[in-house]
Amino acid sequence: MFLTVAFAQDTAKNHVPRLTPEQWREDLHVLATEVARRHKNALHFTPKPQFDRAVSDLDRGIPQLQGSEIMIGMMRILAMVGDGHTRSDDLFNSFGQFPIDLYWFGSELRVIRTTREYKVALGGRVIAIGSTPIALADQKVRNLIEQHETEGWLKRFSAYYLSSPEVLRYFGIISDLGRGTYVIENGARTQSITFESIPYNTEPEYLDAEVRLPAYREDTKNVWFRYMEDSKLIYVAFNSYPPVEDLKSIAASLFALLDAHPGSALVIDFRANGGGDYIRFDEILLDGLKKRKWLYQRGHLFGLIGRKTFSAAMMNALQLRQQMRAILVGEPTGARPNSYSEAAHFVLPNSHFEVTCSRLYYHLVPGNPAGVIPDKLLPPTWSDYQAGNDSPLIWVMSRAVVN
Repeated sequence: MFLTVAFAQDTAKNHVPRLTPEQWREDLHVLATEVARRHKNALHFTPKPQFDRAVSDLDRGIPQLQGSEIMIGMMRILAMVGDGHTRSDDLFNSFGQFPIDLYWFGSELRVIRTTREYKVALGGRVIAIGSTPIALADQKVRNLIEQHETEGWLKRFSAYYLSSPEVLRYFGIISDLGRGTYVIENGARTQSITFESIPYNTEPEYLDAEVRLPAYREDTKNVWFRYMEDSKLIYVAFNSYPPVEDLKSIAASLFALLDAHPGSALVIDFRANGGGDYIRFDEILLDGLKKRKWLYQRGHLFGLIGRKTFSAAMMNALQLRQQMRAILVGEPTGARPNSYSEAAHFVLPNSHFEVTCSRLYYHLVPGNPAGVIPDKLLPPTWSDYQAGNDSPLIWVMSRAVVN
C-alpha cells in the first residue's frame, strides 16, 4: 500500500525507478561504500562523521521518501565529497524539466532560452521562484553542487537545478512537480509566469535570447576551425574530444592550414569543453603546434576558457600557457587545477545509475587558485549575450600579432 502511494506522487514526466525501500537502501550503501573504496580521498572535503551521518539520515528516511527525493539525497551525499568528478549525472538526468534555460551573468539569473509559448519570459531576469527570492533559491540548490570546485562550476549547475521541478520541490521552493511560477523582470515590467513541466527526455524547439550566433555557437561538432581572413587568425572550437583517428585527421587539416598561413595567430576555444582524454590533445595537437615555432611568440597563441572548461580541457588550456606561452582569455575554469580527477565508474545494482568518483589527485600549479585564472578576465555579460557579441574573441582579434 505504501509503495503505491509513493509511486503515485512521482510523475510520468520523470524517469524514477520503481524500487522497494530495501532496493533503494542497497543502492545507497553501495554508493557510499564504493565511493569510499574507489576515491583517492573521499573525505578530503567533508569529515567522516558528517558524511556517515548524511548516509544514515537518508537510509532512515527512505521508507517515507519518494524516489526522486531519495535520488536527490544521493546527489547531496555525492556533492559532499566536494570534487566535480564525483557525481552521478544519471540521477539528475532522470528528472523532468521546465522549458527554460537559465544562465548566471554575475549576480543576475537570466532566461536565455525558452519555448514560443513562454516567449514573454525570454531575456528576463529571474527575481524569485514562487515566493522564494532567487538568491535564497540559489543558496538552497548549491547543497547539491560540489563545493570544492570553482564559483563558475557552482553557477553553471545552479542554473540547471533552478529549472528542475524535482529539485525545486525537494527544497520547498515549489509544491507541484507539474508547474512552477517564476517572477521575471523584463525591462520595466515584472510578471509571474507559470511554466508547465515537460518530460525528462523531451527536446522542445527553443527560442534564443541571442539575436545572432557568435562564432563559438556556429557549429556543434567536436572540433572545427576556420581561417578569419580579416584578422589573419585561425579559430579552433575544441568542444569535446573526438576519437583518436578523427582527431588525427582534424589535426592534419589544421596543421596544413597553419602552414599555408605561416606567422598567423591561433586561438583555441575550450569554453564548451567539459573534458575527456587530455592525452589526445597532448600527443596529437600540442606536439604538432610546438613544431610551428612562431606560435611561441607572444600574441600568436591564445586559449579561451570559461565555467564549462573542466577536467582534461582545463589541463590542456593550462598546458598551452605553461608550455607555449599562450594567453588565456575569458573567465576562470570550472575545475581547479589542483584537485581530484580521473573518474572511476561503477553502477548501482537496482536503479542501474552510473556513478563516477575521482581516483587521482593532480597538483598542476603553485598554491591553490580557484580555477585556471585567465590572463585577460572577460566574464560573460548579459549585454554581450543579447547582442551576440563574443568579447573574449573580439579582444583576441584586436591583440593578435601576425608576422
